[in-house]
Amino acid sequence: LVTDEAIPIKDNKGNIIGSVVVFHNVSQVQADTELQQRNHELEEFQLTLISQLQEKNTQLQQAIACVQVLNQVIGQVRPSADENQILQITIHELGRALDADYCWVALHDDQHSIATIRSEYLNTDLLHRTSAIGTPISVQNYPQFYRQLFQHASWLYPHPTILPLPYRSLLFPGNQALICPIIVDQAPTTGTIDQMVIGEVGILMTGKPLWSQPQAKLISQIVSYAVTIVRQFHVCQVSTERIAKEQMFSFLKEDFISSISSQMRTPLTNMRMALEMFQRIIILLKNEQLEPMSDSKLLWQKMDQYLPILQEEWQREFNLVNDVLNFQSSVNSTASLTKSEIEFQQWIPEIINRFWTQVSRQKQILTYHVSPDLPIVFSHLSSLERIVTELLSNACRHTPPTQRITLSVEMIAAQLELKVTNTGSPIPPQELEEIFQPFYRVTKSNPCNYHGTGLGLTLVKKLVLNLGGSVYAESSKQVTTFTVTMPL
Repeated sequence: LVTDEAIPIKDNKGNIIGSVVVFHNVSQVQADTELQQRNHELEEFQLTLISQLQEKNTQLQQAIACVQVLNQVIGQVRPSADENQILQITIHELGRALDADYCWVALHDDQHSIATIRSEYLNTDLLHRTSAIGTPISVQNYPQFYRQLFQHASWLYPHPTILPLPYRSLLFPGNQALICPIIVDQAPTTGTIDQMVIGEVGILMTGKPLWSQPQAKLISQIVSYAVTIVRQFHVCQVSTERIAKEQMFSFLKEDFISSISSQMRTPLTNMRMALEMFQRIIILLKNEQLEPMSDSKLLWQKMDQYLPILQEEWQREFNLVNDVLNFQSSVNSTASLTKSEIEFQQWIPEIINRFWTQVSRQKQILTYHVSPDLPIVFSHLSSLERIVTELLSNACRHTPPTQRITLSVEMIAAQLELKVTNTGSPIPPQELEEIFQPFYRVTKSNPCNYHGTGLGLTLVKKLVLNLGGSVYAESSKQVTTFTVTMPL
């Protein structure tokens, strides 16, 4: 592209006697300008993309934090916990995970006429704020606000004029508000499960990305699930014993199915990988081109490496299935027990021998003592074997390396007394009774990182009771003892 420019040439009298014509090539200038513009647009696109990625990453981190909150809340749920305690734990963990300024939970009365703030979280930088717990809100005075919540829809950064006056007073300058319905299942009346809004959860944050619908739905589900948990426990406590047991078992069964599915999948995956490696090694060993003293030796070493993995994972899977089958068998069994004579002085060493490999691998110390004065016991051998085996297995799972496991059997006041003691991993006093409940697992005292079904000690208690005995646990000063007593 060329442009021209003419400049006149004049004499002393000002007459034009000629001209100078200048030609300009502007193609390069225009190309440079277009390139700069494209670079500028590209930079703006990159900045926009980075901003969007950062926002999505923040939302993902918040979603992960919400799931972790749910895990923490479930881990702290106890049958004795009331609704306020669970709500306070939930909102506190949720506020911390989201780095919120302020969070609250309000529940409705049975007529859905009054909402009352039941629990709250306040950021440590804002501890000067007066607590809002106990503040009532008249639902009928704010129909626009509650109409959306009753339709199972959240409020994402609503205008302050929409909020009930008590909620409006909680806002800080620059706050972004998210208010989600708390939804629980009602007992079915028409063959389908009805869902009802029983309250709302509110979160206030400053300087964070705007809320999204998936975030709102996840937060609503977390708090709703926490309320559902404690209400199910409450139903179990106030209902008849039969109904309470059925509902508790149904709730725990769901958790058990979820847990055991993961636990069964892991060893099966490991076994498959080990078997695949064995298959590859066998194919290579059949290859006649291998050097007998180099490649072949290396392959045999790899087989020695993968064989223990296969054995351990198989044993883990076998124990898992065996626990479930034995528990189910003990629950359904109504047949009378066939008893036989048992000489503990000879029988106990046979049981102990099964654990030498495990305690050696875990660097634990195992000892036993059977009183020489103990007479021959007339009892059900299979049940006793399962009781002793499970108590020793439990001790091995929860005993740190270099610590001691002891089995003792003696006669006390015309009764058989069997004790399994381990050191280094005490059980909190409040959990000593709960450890015999179905599917209960003590996770904080598991140095070997073993994930069981939570059925072992329940099975022990069931078998001991079938034999007319009793079992209890004691734990203090780094020493835990399980004691079984039964008539001779």
